[in-house]
Amino acid sequence: MSKPRMMKVPFLLATLIMATGLSGCGMFFGDDGIFRDRGHDYRKAKLRRPLKIPAGVKVGNVNDSYPVPGLETYRVLAGEFDVPRPDLLISDAQLGSVRIQKLDDARWILSRGTPGEVWPRLRGYLTVEGIPLARTDAVRAVLETSWHKPKDAAVPQERYQLRIERGVQRGSSEIYIKHADRRSPDYWPQVSSNIEREERMVRRLAQYLADTEAASSVSMVAQRASGDDGKISLEEGRNFSFLRLELPM
Repeated sequence: MSKPRMMKVPFLLATLIMATGLSGCGMFFGDDGIFRDRGHDYRKAKLRRPLKIPAGVKVGNVNDSYPVPGLETYRVLAGEFDVPRPDLLISDAQLGSVRIQKLDDARWILSRGTPGEVWPRLRGYLTVEGIPLARTDAVRAVLETSWHKPKDAAVPQERYQLRIERGVQRGSSEIYIKHADRRSPDYWPQVSSNIEREERMVRRLAQYLADTEAASSVSMVAQRASGDDGKISLEEGRNFSFLRLELPM
């Protein structure tokens, strides 16, 4: 008498289950057998013409399984449509015209106004704070203070570098601040010698710019040097147009 072979069927079924489960072929098991997973079929859907019903067939029994509203009356609008320009990053009056931006360890002040408009306000801030000014470079839009001893903190002598750059969008400016103290071996370090002092200056300057926005004037020298364009511009090439992005990686 031959040996019973009933154990081979469960073994083959278990092997098939493991193979389909590990291979990721998109199959699943139901009560009636194995079915293809149709959960992502919608990605392959295409827009087609409406179904034409032959004469004599009742339309009530024929309809789309997943109708998309509005496609039955789809038509191309006459004329051309101009895509509106996006709003400025700081166009919301409720949020204010001055913001402190952060990215990783870097921070800067984003202000509404061209570099030529922001330039005299930075000089006004240094005057109000009683911080002596050592050097100005209107072409590069850089201000450097002299060494001074702060009265409100037990820190060594320090100085600051304030640099204005055009913002990403037209009519905006970015102000970068760097701090240095007597312990720094470099003329101007790559990063601030004291991050807390830099953050304090950023906050105080941002508040001053927000308070004095209405009374701002324009420095014509810095205005000519920096211009009104943003860091993103559309330029025309010989055979194509391209976007120029003056942004770091």
